[in-house]
Amino acid sequence: MCTKWIVMFDSQGVDTLIPWSDIEEDRIMTKLSGGELTSQNPQHIISRTMMRAQLNPQRNPEVWAYNTAGDMDVDEMRQLWVDSPQAMADLIRSKGDQLFGPKPGTKKEPVIV
Repeated sequence: MCTKWIVMFDSQGVDTLIPWSDIEEDRIMTKLSGGELTSQNPQHIISRTMMRAQLNPQRNPEVWAYNTAGDMDVDEMRQLWVDSPQAMADLIRSKGDQLFGPKPGTKKEPVIV
C-alpha cells in the first residue's frame, strides 16, 4: 500500500508535510462507523497550504504531491527531510506532481533547500 503526501518546501527547508492518505482514511472510517467528523477536511488543509505559498513569494515556496511505495508515518518522512533536504527536494521534483511553484523549464533558478 502506498502513502500519498502533500509537501510545501522553500528556501528554508520543509514547511508543511501532510500525510494525505492517512487523513482521508481516518475520515472515511469515521463516516462509515457513524461517528462525527471532528478532523478537518483535507481539501481545506490543501487550500490553506496553497494560500500560504502564494502569500510568501519571498521564500520561493513549492507545493508538491507525491506517493511513497510503502507505508511510512509522518515522523519517518519528516526525518528524511531533516537528514537530507536537498536530496528529498530533488527526488520530489523528479517524481512528484507540482501543485504550486516555478514551472519546470522556466528561467527561474530552482529553490535550493
